[in-house]
Amino acid sequence: MLKNKKELFGGLVLILSSTVFILCSLELFFRVFDPVKFKAFMVPSRGVWDDGGERFNSSNFRPSRSLGYELVQNSKLGTNSMGMFDKERVGEKTKGVYRIICLGDSTTANSEYVTILERLLTENNRDRGFEVWNCGVPSYAAIQYCRALEEKWLRYEPDMVIIGFCLNDFDVTPLVVRESNRLVGYFPNQEIRPHVNPFLLRHSALYRSIVMRLFISRIPEDNKDILKLSRAYLTGVKDLLSEKGIRFLVVIFGLVDKLENYPSWMRSHKDIKSIVKDCGIESIDMVPVFEANGPEGFRLLEGDELHFNRKGSQVIAETIYVYLTGLQEKTGDHKIGFK
Repeated sequence: MLKNKKELFGGLVLILSSTVFILCSLELFFRVFDPVKFKAFMVPSRGVWDDGGERFNSSNFRPSRSLGYELVQNSKLGTNSMGMFDKERVGEKTKGVYRIICLGDSTTANSEYVTILERLLTENNRDRGFEVWNCGVPSYAAIQYCRALEEKWLRYEPDMVIIGFCLNDFDVTPLVVRESNRLVGYFPNQEIRPHVNPFLLRHSALYRSIVMRLFISRIPEDNKDILKLSRAYLTGVKDLLSEKGIRFLVVIFGLVDKLENYPSWMRSHKDIKSIVKDCGIESIDMVPVFEANGPEGFRLLEGDELHFNRKGSQVIAETIYVYLTGLQEKTGDHKIGFK
């Protein structure tokens, strides 16, 4: 019996040591002969891989297991103590204040419609206070909006949540790690964050090679899974906010050009319109509003059809204000006057 136990123990040690030897050998092989490194994070507005330099680094952003990355508080980019592109805010809500949380990507984070909307509501409703928070984060997408709302922003007791939906918001959460002072990562072809170990991804060439080859690639334009996932997350948020008595509004942003000039955005526009309609989500479609007001005049940067300037922000803020205050005339005229 004792001999059998010794043989069994010896066999287990041999198997374990052989396994460790094989894994170490594979790790060494991939480190030397087939290293797989993260590419720098993509800047969607430029359509190229960033070099991880001044903007997307650990001074301004930090990796997040569920969100891919998030803004650092009080950074040189101009965030406040809560990690928002906004003036300083107080978490505890003053009695009688109506608080609106605005989520979105760079079209929200780096624009002025949130500030203008707060001013319009405050100036025209003297009997109560209004707060409109800019909780947008550059390059976030619909899934990240929903996760950030549940993980971070619901604790601040909003009375209303607005998602500023850019037409490129059908995307998955990126895999992001820190390398020295740089943040680098990939967009996977599916939502795999819960299944990926960040420590192994950063330190093991073997693990990184396996994960990269199995999961990581750019998303095909006709990917249906991400549409289903985005639909599920937005529906989940709608149901959650409804249970809490919080109003939910999706504002679909227009382009700073004619939509018909961009077939891929036409498809995205159709998809988000279908989702909000089928799921019964309250929405404002800015596409016809932009097109009725000469969208080229809203262009922020040459060659960038997504980001709008202050005039575009003004139109968005006024449209939301008119919608929320019930002042919209049902004439079919989408033109908005500037104040």
